[in-house]
Amino acid sequence: MKKNILFIAPSLHGGGAERVITTLLNNINTEKFTFSLALINNEGPLIDELSKKIDIIDLKAVRVRYASLKLLKLIWYKKPDIIFSTLGHLNLLVIVTKLFMPKQIKYICRETNIPSLVHKRKIKYYIFLLLYRSLYKFFDHVVCQSTDMRKDLIEHYNIPLSKLSLINNPCDIKRIQNKISKSKRDIYFSSEKINLLSVGALTNQKGFDLLINAISKIKDNRFHLTIIGEGPEKQILQDLVDKLNISNKINFVGFKNNPYTYMHHADLFILSSRYEGFPNVVLESLACGTAVVAYDSPGDLNKIVYDGINGFLVKYLSIDDLAKTIVKASKTKFDLMDIQNSVIDRYSINKIIPQYENLFLTTH
Repeated sequence: MKKNILFIAPSLHGGGAERVITTLLNNINTEKFTFSLALINNEGPLIDELSKKIDIIDLKAVRVRYASLKLLKLIWYKKPDIIFSTLGHLNLLVIVTKLFMPKQIKYICRETNIPSLVHKRKIKYYIFLLLYRSLYKFFDHVVCQSTDMRKDLIEHYNIPLSKLSLINNPCDIKRIQNKISKSKRDIYFSSEKINLLSVGALTNQKGFDLLINAISKIKDNRFHLTIIGEGPEKQILQDLVDKLNISNKINFVGFKNNPYTYMHHADLFILSSRYEGFPNVVLESLACGTAVVAYDSPGDLNKIVYDGINGFLVKYLSIDDLAKTIVKASKTKFDLMDIQNSVIDRYSINKIIPQYENLFLTTH
């Protein structure tokens, strides 16, 4: 008998959590599972990438906190075998519904970042600390993307190791290759430049301020950085570029539905994050055949990037070392197949999706 799963997500905007849910739904074995997707708000570009066969339930709530009653009614009506939610604030709401549901319904959540680092900069730190410690233990299972995330949940929130599963993010390599256009390189980058690319939300976590300062230390004017993304720190970052007088070396191009064409044509991909849950963009860049220079930051970067094989790791938060390593990597001849195989061998769909399926089948 097939297991019935109710997936729950806030929306399908272009974030990493939403990408993982989309990949999971499009590839899970339909001979073993039936499933539907409840969205707090049915919006986002990834909706168009979902299989038309997937049942989408729109809760039509403006925010997660306004969806509690609708969520209760939906779960009570469907009575699925498993509820699977993702994103911390949504997970907290979802687990509260367990108090009102039949005990046979199993609750599984996927944590998306390293909670203690996410909440550290917020006034509500102690509120989240209390909520995580009080509520997360009631999940039947919690999926961690990285060993750093798993360690954080154990040490800061007292989640039992027995309830934690380590499953890395899947990389849909076929989808990425289909997205890469046949457009010429000069549509995106100048052939006269050493083209660096970075992709992510313009927030403190992503460390674009560190990267911009590193670019200012590279005196060779052939180096040019393109930043894809939007976020609350956009003006602050643009002001920093102006202050350092390097506007000719850095270009902000906003959000792109298809960043893979940029990844494919770039000379190097740079990740300057202060921390990550598990960096999808690094996997995607490698799948595009582009080597990565990244800080050795929390999020298992040291298990993804191998020096001289598919990129280089940089001393954590060192601006000088980031600048020097970018120059070093630009002179390194990487093997295209080595770069792509570093993802295919470990993070492709046929490696990761079965791990999720096994979790769903064995959670009793």
